[in-house]
Amino acid sequence: MILLLVLLSFAAQASELNDYLFGSRESESRHRVGARTEGILVIQNGRVLYEKYGRGYDQNKLHITWSISKTMTGLLYGVALKEKRVRLDQSICDFGSFLNAHFCKIKIKDVLTWSTGIKWNEEYEGAVKPTESSILAMLYGEGHRDMAEFVKSQPLEPNVAPGEVWRYSSGDSVLAASLLKGVFKGQDLRKVYKEKIFDPLEIKDWLWEGDSAGTLAGAYYFYTSLKGLSHIGELFLGKGTFRGQKIFNEDFWEFMTTVPESFKKNRAGYNSHEISGAHFWLNKGHEAGLRKAWPDAPIDTVAALGHWGQYLAVIPSENV
Repeated sequence: MILLLVLLSFAAQASELNDYLFGSRESESRHRVGARTEGILVIQNGRVLYEKYGRGYDQNKLHITWSISKTMTGLLYGVALKEKRVRLDQSICDFGSFLNAHFCKIKIKDVLTWSTGIKWNEEYEGAVKPTESSILAMLYGEGHRDMAEFVKSQPLEPNVAPGEVWRYSSGDSVLAASLLKGVFKGQDLRKVYKEKIFDPLEIKDWLWEGDSAGTLAGAYYFYTSLKGLSHIGELFLGKGTFRGQKIFNEDFWEFMTTVPESFKKNRAGYNSHEISGAHFWLNKGHEAGLRKAWPDAPIDTVAALGHWGQYLAVIPSENV
């Protein structure tokens, strides 16, 4: 499912886009072109420019968003900051228990910028050595019953202080979700999300799975419809305000859309073109000495991204 936000001259290119995204996919040869698209919604100035579904999906059917869930995990921290429940410079030990006392040096901002210093191997189904993949072990192996405890059991990188090294880590995102239980004093987080985010955003259709220990899967397993994603995109356009209602303060939006110092200085295991924000993705590569992530898009383009082509992208300068 894609919430793809494109620029002007869209109407003239819609036919080609349609052929590319929804053309025949009968051939499975390596020469096959195009995408297996299940939904696309393009909105500008509050008006739907293009909406189409395929592969059994429609506007109301829930779709897994994979790592867009990470951005959703981050959003509740914006709410918590607005309500003064947490500070970005607070130790994670204020909101959870850890056997390794060195974890207490990790701050909330380190977790949200994937800079904890927790040793982690983020390799997926194409891993050269699947048995060494931290994410596969957490989701499908020894950590699947209590993902947060699995993350807490990982060692810290030697000679690396929290906040110094950026490493994309689903473990950090799961840790972020588990800490939210402490931030919101043990409240049912699904009820908190409903009250603080989904009801104000008028999102009725959503699902968020968790593990046997009761922790939301903060890195994955959030489901919603394209309409739901579009309302989240509208919240981003409003920098935290949705149709007159403030969900989080604008300074948290600035935090989300700022390239972390750790990403600028020391990117571990970085083999992509995306530019990191705080549980978010940016296009201003120049801030990290890199090219733009999406060369044809304006520099203010931001996105939440999920595995296998889930996109929630926003272009504020085009109100898209």
